[in-house]
Amino acid sequence: MCPAGAVHDHFIWSEEDELGRGSFGRVFRGKSCYDSKKFVAIKQMARSSIGDVDQLWSEINILADLDHPNILRFLEAYEDRCSFYIVTYLQYARE
Repeated sequence: MCPAGAVHDHFIWSEEDELGRGSFGRVFRGKSCYDSKKFVAIKQMARSSIGDVDQLWSEINILADLDHPNILRFLEAYEDRCSFYIVTYLQYARE
């Protein structure tokens, strides 16, 4: 669930890679440091925006257990002293 190391040890992204933002954080298009063809969505949430950290981890655990074609596929979660990060497969809407 929470691999060893920081999220930046596994994925890279920049401010220009922002896909969107909401009340709890921003989502970026990230790339694996190990496989240049693997792109992911990384939701970054400031610790200050999270009221109940235990509730957040409960929701992350539920997300990790879900397996449905209409729900984002969870990969990993990370935390550091400033933020939480949820990494999912990058999905684009089909028309």
